[in-house]
Amino acid sequence: MEDVSPRLVRATQLPDTDQRGFAFTAVGTAARLNGALTPELYEVLRAAGPGRRSIAVNAVDDTLTFVRFRDLPPWLKWRVVYVTVRDKLEGWWLPGGCVACGRSCAMDDAALAERGTENELVLGGGGWM
Repeated sequence: MEDVSPRLVRATQLPDTDQRGFAFTAVGTAARLNGALTPELYEVLRAAGPGRRSIAVNAVDDTLTFVRFRDLPPWLKWRVVYVTVRDKLEGWWLPGGCVACGRSCAMDDAALAERGTENELVLGGGGWM
């Protein structure tokens, strides 16, 4: 990991956005494979910003998933707490409680089945015969 870390740090600072994206993908993959990152790579992730619109969002997510909590730097531990609380609050705020679409998907499926439109959707309106 120490051999690759300087190359990844340089690659995350390239001017081309696509190449930087590949570099951050490699950082996330390093977290997956090794279960840890070097302090330099943690600083690169911190500099890129862990927000939803950051180029490093997937690398940060992979790091949070595959690196043990006790091995994370303090700023990333706070990120875990923030993301957990944010996701819980979003689930409470959305009507119906479905985080994916904001609606109650099970109730929509039940309503389709009750109206008999599920077969029409699946079979293209032709029914079974």
